[in-house]
Amino acid sequence: ERQLPVASHTSLINHDATFKPLADVSVAPFLEARGFTAIDAMQWRLAETLDWQHWMPHVIFSIKCHEEAGPHTWYAVQTELVSPDSGRKLAWKAPRRLVHLRELHDHLKKLLGSEFYDKMFVDRTGARVQFALRGGVSGTTSRLHCWFAALAAAMNAGRVSPIVVALVLHFLRAPPVPSDEEDVGETVEEAVWSPSFRFEAEDVPTSPHPHQTGELT
Repeated sequence: ERQLPVASHTSLINHDATFKPLADVSVAPFLEARGFTAIDAMQWRLAETLDWQHWMPHVIFSIKCHEEAGPHTWYAVQTELVSPDSGRKLAWKAPRRLVHLRELHDHLKKLLGSEFYDKMFVDRTGARVQFALRGGVSGTTSRLHCWFAALAAAMNAGRVSPIVVALVLHFLRAPPVPSDEEDVGETVEEAVWSPSFRFEAEDVPTSPHPHQTGELT
């Protein structure tokens, strides 16, 4: 299985103890560098939500493995940003502990409000999607995977404001989309930007801290 590069060389050992969301004024520039067009922290640069899929990247999240590193478990959040024409995508992996992911959860719930949060985190049958339980008990990887899938569905439907999308991508240290002329290997976040479904193993930078493959639990 192809290994994705990690989002940062220090993701595993140096993630900030407290996550710091972007200031409102930084939201639009941050998103623009990653393919999303926003007027400000609360407004997208779209005439209608229906235009979303034609102009904005498609987001894919998955958590299919985890790693025991010292006394902690790290969950590898794999992310892809696919261009609107499906011709190119940016892919990277961000290892996070459950305590870090719960920070993201709490920030999101505060931004969205409890009522909208509950409506947003549902599966295709309409059943509530619960966040992982405290303590990293059995089933944590599967719960996180489903939670991120519901988050991606809401983002891809244009149901959340720019500040929410920026919060998530900033938390995962999403790298800027490189131009055609830029060398992918030199981007700060070491992500892969290539034609969709045409990854070559030798083109993927080697992770400084490779992840062990784990099964969904």
